[in-house]
Amino acid sequence: MFSFSKNKSVTFTELLIAIILLSAMLLAVTNITIFSREQLVSIQRRTKLQNDVSLILDHITKNGSLTVGNYGVIGAPVVFWGSISSLSYLYFFIDYNGNSMTDFTGSSFSPLDHWVGYNFYPADNTLVYNSNCGSEKDSTTCPPADDEIIGRKIISFSASGDWHNLTGNYVAVNILACWNPAGDLVTREPCVNMSTSIGLPLVSIN
Repeated sequence: MFSFSKNKSVTFTELLIAIILLSAMLLAVTNITIFSREQLVSIQRRTKLQNDVSLILDHITKNGSLTVGNYGVIGAPVVFWGSISSLSYLYFFIDYNGNSMTDFTGSSFSPLDHWVGYNFYPADNTLVYNSNCGSEKDSTTCPPADDEIIGRKIISFSASGDWHNLTGNYVAVNILACWNPAGDLVTREPCVNMSTSIGLPLVSIN
């Protein structure tokens, strides 16, 4: 006598459930992969921004540490900052000839000390450095030919401290940079906000 086994077949409902579960798993894996990639890209961009801004602050610190002068003697500041219209600026009178004295135009020393300047242009989010803005005591002249862009993607650039007395002999500089500076508060991310305090060892306020 022959016997027949009863094999249980997969119903359409069970197959549909299996497909739905598999699709959900694939969707979850895909979302995790996309999120991980976005996070990696964001971290890479933030790291680059941090490196770029750190180099800018190092550049400014180097010149700030070379600033020389005695406001009480020369009657003019040897470091100043502020803004005109949309332009923000920071200037140092540096000890270019290395004699630890303030040698303005008319001095017998050569080469003369001179101004260096940092100008922030928000229209194109650039920070421009000029290595020689003249040796006049109370004015600066920065030839455009000497301009060098040292920072891009900058949102804001500012300095703080006392205008003349430089209480504590330092200048604090703050820079905010974003990967997409033209974007809104969401799409311009990632952003970094970094500051430094620059000592002025060659500047006297007495």
